[in-house]
Amino acid sequence: MLSVSTSWNFERAGSLAAAARGLSDLGYRGVELRAQGAVPDLDSAGAACRGLRVRCRSVHAPLTAGPWSEGDPSREIASLDEARRRAAVESVLGTLPVAAAAGAEVIVVHLGEVAIEGARNRHREWFRAIDEGRPIAEDVTAALAERRAKRDPYLEAAARSLFELTRAESAVVFAVECRLYYHEIPALDEMELLLSDAGKRKVAYWHDAGHAHLLGRVGAADPLAWLARYGGRCAGLHLHDVIGTTDHYPPGPGEVDWAGLRAGAGAGMLRVMEVHGRHSAAELAAGAAHLHALGLD
Repeated sequence: MLSVSTSWNFERAGSLAAAARGLSDLGYRGVELRAQGAVPDLDSAGAACRGLRVRCRSVHAPLTAGPWSEGDPSREIASLDEARRRAAVESVLGTLPVAAAAGAEVIVVHLGEVAIEGARNRHREWFRAIDEGRPIAEDVTAALAERRAKRDPYLEAAARSLFELTRAESAVVFAVECRLYYHEIPALDEMELLLSDAGKRKVAYWHDAGHAHLLGRVGAADPLAWLARYGGRCAGLHLHDVIGTTDHYPPGPGEVDWAGLRAGAGAGMLRVMEVHGRHSAAELAAGAAHLHALGLD
C-alpha cells in the first residue's frame, strides 16, 4: 500500500489531522505523518488518523508542538554538547505518543551531522557547479577526507542517541534515513555500524530515493549501493524524483533510476511518496500512477 507524506499538504492544512484527512479525501489509503514546523494538534493527531479511511504505518520524527526556530529540533542528535544532544533525543522521543496513537510501526529518524563549518553551503555550491557544468570531483574528494578525519566522535554520539531511542518502552522500529548533504550521518559505510550497534529488533535502514540520487550526483556514494548493502534491513522507502539538483518531485519526470530502485526494493518495505507542497494534486496523482506502473506502490 502506497502512503503519502503529509509534508505535501501540512502547511496548507494547518494540522496533521487535516492533512491526513485531505489525503484521504483524494483517495489515498496510507499516510506518513510529517510536519516541518510546530504541530498544533500534537496530542490528538494520532487518534484522529485512526478515525479516517487511511492507515498510518510510519511517522517522521520529530513531531513537536514547539517552534522550529533553529531548524529541525533533532538536528543536533550527534552533537558533542551533551545538553544539545539530549534535547534532540527528547524531540524524537516526543514523537512516540503520536506514533502509538496512530498505530504506526516505524519512526523515521535523522541522525545529525559531522560539524564542519560551511558544509551545507559547500554542498550547495557543488549543486550549482553541476547545474553549470563545472567540475567538482577534486573538491568533493577533499571534503570527504576532511569528514572522515572528523567523524568519529560525532558518529559515536549518533550511535549513543540511537541506542537511547531503542530503550524507549515501545514496539516501534526506528529507521535511520540516508541524508542529502555529505556531512550528514550516516555515510554509506557508517550505516553498518549504526545497524549493528543498537537493539537489532528496533533499528532499521530507511532509503530515500532522491537523497541517494543526489549523493550519487556529487560522487559521495553510488545511489543503488544503499539498497544493495542494506536492503535486507530496510524498513521503507521515501519515493520522490530529482530534476537537475532539485528533489521532492513526484515520481516519473526526473532522473532517479526507478528500474534499479525497483530491483532493490523488497516486498516488506513501506512505500511513502514524499513530494514537495509546490506540486498540485494532479501531479501527486501522476506520481502515484507512475509508481503503480512500476510495481512500487
